[in-house]
Amino acid sequence: MTVKFAIILVTVKSFLYVIARLLGKAPELPSPKPRIGWKGFTYNPEMGTLTIHNLWKAYAISVQDTNSMDGLLDEKHIVFMSKDFTIDDLTKGEVIIYRRFLEDSILHSIAFVGEDKKGWFCICKGLNCFFPDPYAIREEDVVSVMSGIIY
Repeated sequence: MTVKFAIILVTVKSFLYVIARLLGKAPELPSPKPRIGWKGFTYNPEMGTLTIHNLWKAYAISVQDTNSMDGLLDEKHIVFMSKDFTIDDLTKGEVIIYRRFLEDSILHSIAFVGEDKKGWFCICKGLNCFFPDPYAIREEDVVSVMSGIIY
């Protein structure tokens, strides 16, 4: 499948989602898969502490106020990102940080995953954006994948 066709497909799906919402439907949307799990943390009520285990190659970021991920993330939310992933782990619904060329890092959701003659690619989109990002994200562009959020 070509990148242009994938971008058109994601745009059409966004339009159909809007129509469904106008009709009072709540269509199923892909979500990030669990990366920590119930056994991945412990809560100590006496100390009021939460300890997260097995979050390798992780770091925390603060989200910028761009409104592109509103509904899930907003400014001042703390997001845990992990570099412990393979490209095969990345599916529709995952939230990633990517960089293209010398641009700033962008945190968006994967809306489509495909392959073409150049190899693996994904099309990303802000959850609060109608149109997808207008280019393919390649394996080398992906910096990290979201592992958790603190509101």
